[in-house]
Amino acid sequence: MLELTILVVEPDAAEAEDIKLSIESLGYNVSEIVATSEDAIQVLNRTNPDIILMDVDLNGPLDGVETAKIMDQTSNIPIIYLTENLEQIKSEMDNLTGHYSCLIKPITARELEHSIEYVVFKHASETGLLNDSANFKNIFDKAPIGIFHSTVEGKLLRLNTEYARIYGYNSTEEILNDVNNSTIQEMFYVEPETRKELIEEVVKDEKWHTYKNQYYQKDGTIIDVELTFRAVKNHNNKVLYLEGFVKDISEKKKTETVLMETESLYNIISQNTGDVIWILDLKTQKFSYVSPSVYQLRGYTPEEVLKQKYEEVMTPEAYTFIKENLPKRIKQFLAGNEEWRVAQSEVDQYRKDGSIVPTEVVTTLLQDHRGEVSEILGVTRDITERKKIEKNLIESEERNRLLIESAGMGIGYCDIDGTILMINKIGAQKLNGKPEDFVGRLITDITKHEIAETLLERIAIATRSKDSMVYEDHLKLPKGEKWYIFTFTKIENSEGEITGVQIVANDITTVKKAQRERDRFFNLSSNLLCITDFNGCFKQLNHNWEEILGWSEKELKSRPIHEFIHPKDRFKETDFNEYAMGADSNIKFENRFKTKDGSYKWLSWNVSLLPSEGIVFADVRDATKQKISEEALLMSEKKYRTLFEYDPDYTILFNKDGIIVDANNAISMVTGVSKENLIGKSLHDTRIYFKEDITNLQEIFSKIIENKENQIFETELIDKHGNIRCVNVNVTVIEMEDDIIYVLVIASDITEIKQFETKLKGSIREKEVLLKEIHHRVKNNMQIISSLMNIQTRYLDDKESINVLKESQNRVKSMSMIHEKLYRSKKFDKVYFAEYIENLVWDLFYSYSIEKGKIEPVLEIDDVNLNIETSVPLGLIITELVSNCLKYAFPDSMEGTLYVSLKNLGENYELIIKDDGVGFPDTIDFKNTDSLGLQLVNSLTDQIDGEIELDNCNGTEFKIVFNELIYKERI
Repeated sequence: MLELTILVVEPDAAEAEDIKLSIESLGYNVSEIVATSEDAIQVLNRTNPDIILMDVDLNGPLDGVETAKIMDQTSNIPIIYLTENLEQIKSEMDNLTGHYSCLIKPITARELEHSIEYVVFKHASETGLLNDSANFKNIFDKAPIGIFHSTVEGKLLRLNTEYARIYGYNSTEEILNDVNNSTIQEMFYVEPETRKELIEEVVKDEKWHTYKNQYYQKDGTIIDVELTFRAVKNHNNKVLYLEGFVKDISEKKKTETVLMETESLYNIISQNTGDVIWILDLKTQKFSYVSPSVYQLRGYTPEEVLKQKYEEVMTPEAYTFIKENLPKRIKQFLAGNEEWRVAQSEVDQYRKDGSIVPTEVVTTLLQDHRGEVSEILGVTRDITERKKIEKNLIESEERNRLLIESAGMGIGYCDIDGTILMINKIGAQKLNGKPEDFVGRLITDITKHEIAETLLERIAIATRSKDSMVYEDHLKLPKGEKWYIFTFTKIENSEGEITGVQIVANDITTVKKAQRERDRFFNLSSNLLCITDFNGCFKQLNHNWEEILGWSEKELKSRPIHEFIHPKDRFKETDFNEYAMGADSNIKFENRFKTKDGSYKWLSWNVSLLPSEGIVFADVRDATKQKISEEALLMSEKKYRTLFEYDPDYTILFNKDGIIVDANNAISMVTGVSKENLIGKSLHDTRIYFKEDITNLQEIFSKIIENKENQIFETELIDKHGNIRCVNVNVTVIEMEDDIIYVLVIASDITEIKQFETKLKGSIREKEVLLKEIHHRVKNNMQIISSLMNIQTRYLDDKESINVLKESQNRVKSMSMIHEKLYRSKKFDKVYFAEYIENLVWDLFYSYSIEKGKIEPVLEIDDVNLNIETSVPLGLIITELVSNCLKYAFPDSMEGTLYVSLKNLGENYELIIKDDGVGFPDTIDFKNTDSLGLQLVNSLTDQIDGEIELDNCNGTEFKIVFNELIYKERI
């Protein structure tokens, strides 16, 4: 390296000091620093520097350019000018005769180094110093950059030691020999054609040209080199040779890369204020700066952290790791390994509460002016969530592995040549083996030739395809037919290289068979059924579409579905393609569909998305009438809301803290307290008074809020006139997201109702006594009639007449029992039929003197209560049909069973009376007979709006389905 002394002329002391540090970092000496033109001229004569570094704007009567003109008269020292505006002094510098260069402030060490080398060698060449062999050898051999002379064709004429070293040679003789047996471009240029382009540009003039390119060293290593050269011409403008400098800038390139990465990192940090930025002083082992976000990360303020040593920040394990590795890292970096400047690691740090927070720390080594690593710049990020995600990812990978193994389909993975790399258990079972039987084998070794060829062809197609390739195959196997969906998907690594193909075999046999069944009933449904593709186009429709909407199947298939949808409904139209790659699913929606006559009908869609089959199946219902009803309901709700707002009930709305937030006019009118004096207060703070202690009411409200249950209760309110008014209070909690936000209290004034209720209770008690007495007397009168009939039979010898009286007696008894039940019941409008039928049947058994064990009664009676309008005719029907059974079904000593059933069918009732006796005579039409009993049964059945049926297959069975009669007011 040249031993140069530089005079610095700079009026700004701070800038002068920075310039001095830069010069010394380049290995040169500063003779002196002055601030004025006078001092510069005096020091020049005394110190005789090699170079002058001078600011254009100086203190004193002369500026830097004028001072240079005076210096040119007494010396021939090269000058480097410093300026903030080159254009301002350009015209003046054209008149200078010395050797100079210009730098725009602020300057970098690299720019300064280049300018120093340039002016030194320009000065040496133009002053004839190179002809002085001693000086030339000193400058030429010790120059810190490579110097060369060469021919235009690429032969070396002269070079120095640094030039040889840059290209990896130990001596100038060795490089001259190698290059001149070839050419510079063939030996060194990574792209030989580049030199030809550079030469064409350089020979146009005699100016210096600078380029940066990549070159080969002797051992093949590629380096970055800065080349500065020019063409030397004679008086006839003919190029004699090329001269120039080369400089190895590989390390600077690496430094620039690191600086760019660091700058990028700083940009990211500045945009993510949640990260903690800090600087650690390695000498004091303490932080010199910490960003405010450290409080969110560790709970410490920046001031507290600045007092901590860095080992106090982290866990002992983390500190030990850093303590052992940081010196090694610094050593590697100072040895020239730029990749060690920036490092990333994970560090567990302590929070103020003693807990540990995992962090990611990116650190950058910072050098001082002497080149020593004195500080560390760090960016710390909380990675708690990332750690959780990593944990979840590991668990997810395990679940995915289990999912592949437990999937209901065969899954395999092979390379592009057809070698199986993975196959799950189901896939192996489909091939009648285990996974280990197939891994590592070729597809051609495990399947038939024609199947293997098809699979290999599909694998090749998949590797060329952007999307997965899907095939449906129908296989006829010895054990039956099978359908499969095969999906071939190429697999790429992180670099985009195709590593293989995943094959998924999905058995869709069940789906296909179900599809066959679906097609069978497709046209039998009363709804509009259709099949579409995932692009929203009809594929198949049933006849109802044309019947309801007017469009033919051809017309519907010719256009996408969305063209038929009402324009206002298209924005909410479902895109079936979103579901095309997912699992089978179901969605529902409604829209207006255009009919052929131009009107619209509301359709309700129940859509089954079947990616496994590649179709969408829709069951569509005409919902026009329902929509009209809904619109009417909305209008009704609007009317109801209006009525509610003018509700005469006393209404107050509380928040969950018991503060009134709203009240209606009715509460103000009854209490005399204005709405303004109610809102914002608790019930206790208002002038609303109750007969009972208000604390009790507040306790009720508290329990309602605690239990989140609505409650109704009665209390007494004192109105503005001092009168007590009875109110029915309905308390309703209003929730949002499972949290009570309001409590609505509606109090209905029931004062008049209470007064009327008192009177009504007395009246009802009187009527109950009267009604009970009426039923009692009716029952007694019928008992008297029955007794009279019984006495009359004693005076008759005619058996037929006796039977007629007995039948009439039984009919009277059935009605009498009705009134007896009502008389004894607490309810006077309903008869409990289970007990009634049981008593009635046993009474008939007694009446006809049926021997015990001859006929077994079986009763199956639901818990049924019927009004008297239905009970009386139904009792007579049961009496007639049971009497017929007891008289005629089992003649002589024949035994059997009598079955009586009364069932509640919901909207109606079913009465069955059957026996397993001799059966009903085929010669008798029970609906057209002279029998008084059957005539009575038919008439009474019509009376209760019933339908009667006779089954004579096995014994006799009468079935009557009837409705309970509605009470009609008597005239």
